[in-house]
Amino acid sequence: LPISEYNVWLKMKQRCKNPRNLSYGARGIHVCKRWDESFLMFLSDMGRRPLGMTIERIDNDLGYSPENCRWATAKEQANNKRNSRRITFKGKTQTAPMWEAETGLSRKAILRRINKGWEINRVFNQPIRGRK
Repeated sequence: LPISEYNVWLKMKQRCKNPRNLSYGARGIHVCKRWDESFLMFLSDMGRRPLGMTIERIDNDLGYSPENCRWATAKEQANNKRNSRRITFKGKTQTAPMWEAETGLSRKAILRRINKGWEINRVFNQPIRGRK
């Protein structure tokens, strides 16, 4: 048995079956019947776990299933948290860290400007004071 994947499978099931786990069991997040009943089906659908990756639900309001799961990096998971603020600019919606990587404007500056009520174009287009 592939140990790493088996441990992911066991922990996934434990989180979802524990009604005291506020992020999973208490929210009604479940494991699909196919995976709940068979580690081999889980492994068949997900494949081997790539080095440094963990299982991620694409839609955090849905359960664990082949259609809603993928292997993801820690950075990808951090951008897919329920409490991540989504920001839309020029028709594209991303989290502040993703905008930081794309624009070079720090996530702190982006969020500070938004929280001050700045119009979205001004948030991304006004230079930081003291910089040109």
